[in-house]
Amino acid sequence: MSTPILAPTTKNVKMIGHKELWSAKLPDKLKNSLFSQLSLPTNLTAQAFLIAHLPPSNLAGGVVWCLPSHRDLSQAKKLADFWFSVFADILPNKPLIYTFPQDFTAWLTLDKKERLILLLVAQEHLNLALSSADEIKQNTIELKVNEVIKPSQVLNKLLAAGFEPGPLPDRPGWYQKHGGTLIISTADDSWRLIWNGDTLEKIEELVLESGLAKQVLSVVKILPHNLAPKSTSSLANFISPDHTLIGLPENFLPGHQRQLTIRPTATNKLFNPVPLFAKQWLEFSRWLQTKNTEEKVILLSAAPYRLLKNLPADIPLPAMVEITAGAAECLTGFTDKASQTHYLTDHELYGSSRKFYRRSLASYAKLRTGDYLVHIDHGIGRFGGLTEKIQDGNPREYFLIEYAASDKLFVPIEHTDRLSHYLGSPHPPLERLSSAHWFGVQKKVKAETAILARELLNLYAKRHLAQIKPWQSFPEEELIASTFAYPLTPDQLKTWAEI
Repeated sequence: MSTPILAPTTKNVKMIGHKELWSAKLPDKLKNSLFSQLSLPTNLTAQAFLIAHLPPSNLAGGVVWCLPSHRDLSQAKKLADFWFSVFADILPNKPLIYTFPQDFTAWLTLDKKERLILLLVAQEHLNLALSSADEIKQNTIELKVNEVIKPSQVLNKLLAAGFEPGPLPDRPGWYQKHGGTLIISTADDSWRLIWNGDTLEKIEELVLESGLAKQVLSVVKILPHNLAPKSTSSLANFISPDHTLIGLPENFLPGHQRQLTIRPTATNKLFNPVPLFAKQWLEFSRWLQTKNTEEKVILLSAAPYRLLKNLPADIPLPAMVEITAGAAECLTGFTDKASQTHYLTDHELYGSSRKFYRRSLASYAKLRTGDYLVHIDHGIGRFGGLTEKIQDGNPREYFLIEYAASDKLFVPIEHTDRLSHYLGSPHPPLERLSSAHWFGVQKKVKAETAILARELLNLYAKRHLAQIKPWQSFPEEELIASTFAYPLTPDQLKTWAEI
């Protein structure tokens, strides 16, 4: 039978996981003490699903979602966008999603009562030194139209607030000045400031991609981008009792009431894992036959048409099965016990190819304890050997990477593409996991690479456009050529014709 391909915002998908329906099916003992009874699943797809389902009363103060590693931030943001779009009809406003520490100052100054705010933070950044609220306030730049202020004064304020001059203001924290025009880019907005002498004549909110003005403003407030902290504040100093904490270590804020933590030994009361079929369509069909009429099966596929094409013709899909398009962000599936809904992704349906991982691991066959490695997100560390940890009841092998100040990072062996051998001085300094130094190194390298690429483009453009006068022969040359005793080769003839 044919199966409808549903967009993520269709009524069918929304009603399956509607908050009221979902909450109604929760066990009674969980309804009144949601945060004290639950264990957060390790599956990021299920975590994002759970955040999108939390009652509005639990989200009023904003949500801080802690991820195992910095490399998970981008994926988590996509997952949150996906699930919040699925349940968009029951949310008053689309949530604002920020990452820490890049968007910290923007997140800090938002009025969290107006709409849902979600801050994503990696576990290794929880103790990152931050500027205090007073430091942020002191370095916030407020400018008004017709204000008498020299461009040089604004530039000094931008530098003090952590902004940098860039070849193009195409990334947060960069600015560019052309005569009496200054373009500034932050995490949320970009502006063009136009001076007439020492008077700020015009402020425009800018669309960087097109260079067109979005709107004309009378006042602009520019938050600091990257301050050197003078205090010992960390993220814990900025979390209020109204915040909902998802996935933070239990010992980070032990007295906080609104938090869900991962307890590896606890039985998860809301979610179960789903089987891995890996193109075993007969097994998939048998599994579907075990489901009763009250259960639902949602296939979260990045390519639903390919999925329907790959399914054998003799594998019927019951009416309980629905396919949702546009779900490339969902990497792993899960079963939602409350609504008796099974969410399967392409990972469960097609399986994961291990060829790439085997190729990656081959380059580490001769790796010895104490060798230096570079993690793309965390910088230079020292290989501490292979270790095994239990996750979701299954053993999993990790690379142990040791950093400065006894910091440790466990990298799953299937993520060895994030690692590379260190090439350089025999004993390089190790990075700190809680330091922003490596981000600064990456930022500097990217900026210098962009400058070099631009210089090369200009160089080759000049070469392409350059014109020279044709070579003019002279009598002596013709005399030498006429007395040459050997015939010219084809290549010599071709070269001679070209010059």
